[in-house]
Amino acid sequence: MSIGKVSAPKISVGAITREIAGRFSPLAFLALLSPSLLIPASTAPQATMSFGARIPLDQRFAYLESFAHLEAMQKGGNTLFAQRLETRLPRYKGLMQSTAQAHDLDWHLLAAMSYQESFWNPDATSPTGVRGLMMLTQITAKELAVKDRLDPRESIEGGARYFAQLRDRLPPSVQEPDRTWMALAAYNMGMSHLEDARVLTEHKGKNPNIWQEVKQQIPLLEEPRYYRYLPNGHARGREAVAYVERIRQYRTILTWHHHIEVYGLAVMRDYERYAGATVLVPKESVATPTSL
Repeated sequence: MSIGKVSAPKISVGAITREIAGRFSPLAFLALLSPSLLIPASTAPQATMSFGARIPLDQRFAYLESFAHLEAMQKGGNTLFAQRLETRLPRYKGLMQSTAQAHDLDWHLLAAMSYQESFWNPDATSPTGVRGLMMLTQITAKELAVKDRLDPRESIEGGARYFAQLRDRLPPSVQEPDRTWMALAAYNMGMSHLEDARVLTEHKGKNPNIWQEVKQQIPLLEEPRYYRYLPNGHARGREAVAYVERIRQYRTILTWHHHIEVYGLAVMRDYERYAGATVLVPKESVATPTSL
């Protein structure tokens, strides 16, 4: 993407998102926002602008590890997602925002979950019988008093309430953001299998309260040499890990898209201040928001 395209005064939010999603891999997308994370400060182009101290070279890869979920989706998937941000999300955005607020959730996360589950298709139905925007099973819907799983309001409310219940069931030792990522895994494969993975994590001398360590053990729930000794048996662990990482990817793009929508290109200046990094947007092309 050229500097001219990024800073063009009349380009739409959707066009910016589609351009980035279609042309860049997830880590290249991060590099566009904060390229000095990927190149030594001494080689950064003089035309770029920076704020504050840059992240030291020896800390950059550790910082990038926190964005590992950005590699969970290919560029083609990014493009389709960016298109549906404009064609499908607006129908349910207000409902997701009010429902998320009622359950103390981030609405970007709820929207990301819904996209992963159904691609924001209220009539979605899987071969196994899960249905609706949040793809609730018949048993879960009954427990949540959801009468019509194809009704967007009931589905979103039921899914949000179920996720909040799972999050609240985790022990206090699991702090955020790990608490959210583990609750997502439980939403996909069940709390009992997540607990098996946490037990296995602790057995291997790792921290069962940290998602990055637990997620390394979850795929082992597919292997007989492990699951035959666990209380809840076999689980599709690799699928659960991919599920969480894709939702994190969608949430990242949703949040970025929303900030661009609210603040315009000035949000890129916020990334500079957050990361001590450089972005390829001329200083005079944007006005920096007072808060974000």
